[in-house]
Amino acid sequence: MKLLAPMAERAMMFRVEGKFADQIAAVELRVAAALRAAVTRTALSAQSNFRRQARAAGFVTGGRAIANAWRMESYPASGRGLRTWRPAAMVWSKVPFLVDLFDKGAVIQGPMGKYLAVPTAINRRPGRRFAGGIKPVRVSAKEMVSSRRAFVLPVKGNSSMALWCLRLEARTSKAGRITLLAASARILTSRAKGGLEQRRAIAKQGFAPMFILLKRVTLRKRLDFAAVAKEARARLLSTVRQELAR
Repeated sequence: MKLLAPMAERAMMFRVEGKFADQIAAVELRVAAALRAAVTRTALSAQSNFRRQARAAGFVTGGRAIANAWRMESYPASGRGLRTWRPAAMVWSKVPFLVDLFDKGAVIQGPMGKYLAVPTAINRRPGRRFAGGIKPVRVSAKEMVSSRRAFVLPVKGNSSMALWCLRLEARTSKAGRITLLAASARILTSRAKGGLEQRRAIAKQGFAPMFILLKRVTLRKRLDFAAVAKEARARLLSTVRQELAR
């Protein structure tokens, strides 16, 4: 489509060349594609910023779980409704309760004054995924109670913390390898350097701390959801202009 505007004293005259409907349809499709691309780019940028923020928040695990839980989806779905001038995108987390906790900060207390049980490094299983019914700890709190070998060890100088320990069974093979059993679960199975010395020390001690008992846990604010969302909204208009100018 060409628009020509010849000079005139009293009126503006236009001449349209080509199939008008086809030209309009092409412009509509181009604008729709630009809007969709701008919205998608902005949403992907927000998702990336959310993930970067989680990784930089100082979590012990590097924030991988919270970072990788962020998802993005554009609407309408690819290949459907591409002519719309009102595209949308949603960025959401698969662990919204964690995002909310660390976005606002919170104090978590045990129910009715009871302790919160946090597994120690000895009790935690390695890895991050526990599918197929595999529990993330070697000995659960329920197993601690049913074993009748558990006891609470107070922490000197800290009345709000205690150690929930389990008496162990130590077995030594003919080759001198030590196996530690805590309620029938093997612990300290690593063959890394220093592992044997650690097993010997724990075997001599006769028990291992399996849970840290806390009356309350304070979660400080580590994330800023509003800041990323505000930046994305501010960036959208400039991104639309960039896409339309392509």
